[in-house]
Amino acid sequence: MSAVQQRGSLTQIELAGVTGLSPATVSNIVKELTAAGVLHTAHSTRNGRRALQVTLARGLGLVAGVHFGTRSLRVSLADASMRVLADQRMPLAPDHRADTGLQRAALLVREMLLDVDAAPDELLGVGVGVPAPVDVRTGRIATVGMMRGWDEVDVGGTLSDDLGAPVHVDNDANLGALAEARSGAGAGHDAVAYLRVSHGIGGGIVLGGRIVHGRGGVAGEIGHVTIDENGPICRCGNRGCLETFAGAGVLLAMLSESRGPLTLRDVIDAARAGDPGCRRVLFDAGQHLGVATASLCNLVDPEIVVVGGQLADAGEILLGPMRTVVEQRTMPSVSGPVSVVPSEHGATAEVRGALTLALDRARVGGALGVSA
Repeated sequence: MSAVQQRGSLTQIELAGVTGLSPATVSNIVKELTAAGVLHTAHSTRNGRRALQVTLARGLGLVAGVHFGTRSLRVSLADASMRVLADQRMPLAPDHRADTGLQRAALLVREMLLDVDAAPDELLGVGVGVPAPVDVRTGRIATVGMMRGWDEVDVGGTLSDDLGAPVHVDNDANLGALAEARSGAGAGHDAVAYLRVSHGIGGGIVLGGRIVHGRGGVAGEIGHVTIDENGPICRCGNRGCLETFAGAGVLLAMLSESRGPLTLRDVIDAARAGDPGCRRVLFDAGQHLGVATASLCNLVDPEIVVVGGQLADAGEILLGPMRTVVEQRTMPSVSGPVSVVPSEHGATAEVRGALTLALDRARVGGALGVSA
């Protein structure tokens, strides 16, 4: 059940490979759990051959994922096999208030439950990602001033009271890392580093299937690694952080005099179309990202670095120079340079990680009938 939950859907042959059990044993267990209403099976075709696809049964309940981005809110509803049943994204003001954002999130979750004809008590739990370090023990943001209007807000408790279900909160880049490590570009790797590069820059580290949080929830905050000790003052109060060189606001400001007002999407599209100024800005950003990522690699030695967020849509214009600098600045290894690859889940990585967090907690808590 843990294997099916983590991967969403598997054939019986794939289950045998993942669990190490014989195909005959897997077949017997699947039959028993299907009869008990825990698993659901359906015939499918893989590589021209018929196969029996195994998922968790819908009757086990639902989970919701919520991602508060810097300027947008995304909410998804999924069943216990991680099949997304509903998904909605809406814009937010840059300095949106916590109470307004949480009310909107709760409203969207309730509407989605109605849309799929589910009762409120079918909601097993909710995962929430926010663009700031989080103390996962309390569900509160772990630093002051990173999200104006959110300091000291009990995000988990407020949303839990509104929805009547357990709510678990984490940094959005941590959740992106979890999603990519479980079912994305980092699947099959033990040590995965994830960078979310958008309006802000965040990072997450997954080792042995678990998110690394550190002492107070700030592990992986690569956006606030110093790359120039005499650089500009960052919003965190330090000097020369990566965000002050490669954050979206900085990139757009560099182009505003020659190009006028632009969005990040405008810059990416223009760079892809060959605009030299936009290409240069993204090239330089890739180099700055490479400097900070190389430091991360020398400390953690991940097997793979996954890059997500809107800026990752620039592809090799950004990733090429980033990869070159990482190779230049990391300790040489007989294993070769670390792989730097784009996210497979793209814009849904963080909300998918939130769904995964909610499902993991439901499993540990016994709501799915599976012990930790």
